[in-house]
Amino acid sequence: MPVVRNGVEAYRSDQLVVEREYTGMVQEGLRRLGIAASELDSSAPLSLTLLGLSGADTAAALLRQDSALVAAAIAAQQAAGRTSATISDLDLILSDLRQWLRAGNDGWLVTIGKNRILDRVQGSPYIKGGVGEPDPTAPLSLPPVAQQTGARVAVLDTQLFAHPDLIGRFLGDSTAAFSTEPRATAGHSTFVAGLIAQRAPAAQLIVHTVLDDDGANASSWDVATAMASTSDAGVAVLNLSLGCATIDRVPPLTLSRAVQRLIPSVVVVAAAGNNGVPDADATASGLTPTTPIYPAAIDGVIAVGAYDPSDGTGEPAAFSPKVPWLDLLAPGVRVRSTFLPGQVLLVRRDPDGSLVDEGSADFGQPGYASWDGTSFAAANVTGAIAALTVAGQVSAYEALDQLRNPAGPGGDILPYGKG
Repeated sequence: MPVVRNGVEAYRSDQLVVEREYTGMVQEGLRRLGIAASELDSSAPLSLTLLGLSGADTAAALLRQDSALVAAAIAAQQAAGRTSATISDLDLILSDLRQWLRAGNDGWLVTIGKNRILDRVQGSPYIKGGVGEPDPTAPLSLPPVAQQTGARVAVLDTQLFAHPDLIGRFLGDSTAAFSTEPRATAGHSTFVAGLIAQRAPAAQLIVHTVLDDDGANASSWDVATAMASTSDAGVAVLNLSLGCATIDRVPPLTLSRAVQRLIPSVVVVAAAGNNGVPDADATASGLTPTTPIYPAAIDGVIAVGAYDPSDGTGEPAAFSPKVPWLDLLAPGVRVRSTFLPGQVLLVRRDPDGSLVDEGSADFGQPGYASWDGTSFAAANVTGAIAALTVAGQVSAYEALDQLRNPAGPGGDILPYGKG
């Protein structure tokens, strides 16, 4: 898969996302550059089309021969907050395409963007060695499987391991076993689902696999279309313990559109990222402790940071961003949940996206772990919302309002000040 990674953002270099009704106009604009743009997919709920590009490399090479065009594209990029003195092939093509569209339509511009790549939010995708990997822990005792009369909760994540404690609590994608010794990254969804189940045993979990077993390589198109599908499933709360950053700090088009479609009826909860600690490797490439992580930083999404209840401060953990778009804080340090069984490989993710194996650990049978991260703080908020819908017989949005109220029944879920 032709993916460009530059330390901050990652995207498909051979694809573009465009407003569905103007697909033909964009195809015409690309054709004039010698690029064939075929329709790979189209989403009526999102009103967007995914285009596959052929000939983009050749077109970019020709565009680079026009030094004035390249200089103007870099200047526009820098005006938008990007400091780089170079420009990627796809950004150069987009710059030329937007210029052509504006020139022919008196400054009006078609909605168009990249198909970005999202990773799990668990420390090392954003900060080298940031939060670390899970540790084995003693077995948990989850509440009995309740009659599933609670809110439907959707989880988009890695493949779910069919942990015995989760049987009867979920619908959707799962695996009973792994063919080889799994990496810890493959247990992300199982850990998230276990946290939700601990808080809301009556919740009906709907789990969809959008991340691979390494917790990465989900295109924003795949995530957004999966998000849109949850509205037809009667989902009240959507948990997104995944995210990405962008160089220009503009939310990915597909994720923004999916959020717009969902938030009138679905509470969207997302992890705020684990980039709160400055890191030389990451900062050099443009990632900072305040870089927005999407979808958490999109308006309307409930962005969740992590705190450590044991320190008594109620302040965000060191790795959790302290940013104005944060909504709630929840336990996210050494939280315990269901995990993969037996021997599991431990890994870290380097800034270039590669995984490095760092030994293994035995998580027992059927597998339990303790772990840090805003991924898991988000899952705790999702579970708290789902639990309140049963206990208080309220809607998910009414439950959210209760959690946001400092005098409400939030317990260990804390509102985060917004000025």
